[in-house]
Amino acid sequence: MSEAQIFQDDLLNSLTNPNWKNESIEVAKSKAYNDGFKKGMNVKELALKNFFISNIEKATLISEEVYKKFNESGFICKQMILKAIDLKSFDVLCIIDKESYLSEARKIVYKSIREIKKANNSNEFFINFLMMPDGGEIDYSLIKSEGFTLKYEPKTR
Repeated sequence: MSEAQIFQDDLLNSLTNPNWKNESIEVAKSKAYNDGFKKGMNVKELALKNFFISNIEKATLISEEVYKKFNESGFICKQMILKAIDLKSFDVLCIIDKESYLSEARKIVYKSIREIKKANNSNEFFINFLMMPDGGEIDYSLIKSEGFTLKYEPKTR
């Protein structure tokens, strides 16, 4: 089909009753729309993926900072497990040695965590730390069922 014919058909379609369509032009328009939609979705998915990855990295850095505060206070954290609530919100479950959990150092650690959260939480990122004493046998299947799936090995060990 020549360019003149395409122009003529397109003009005719725009001037005539909407019930009369040139099928080849409609197919081309539909294909262009679908291609544009797919490209737009790919860009959106990539942007969301990059946003999530950057927030995971931020959660990792903050968790490392909290772990350092634990060590400085003599507070023994046996394990940290991350739960992604959504693209910007995270919970970190800290499994603490029972004696440390019951010690006075807990007050210092909680204060440090509040300061760290205040400095880092925003509309784009939110992190919360939950502490649980290690009281012997822990059923990790229950923890996993609550969404805490990513175990973290701190760099400072």
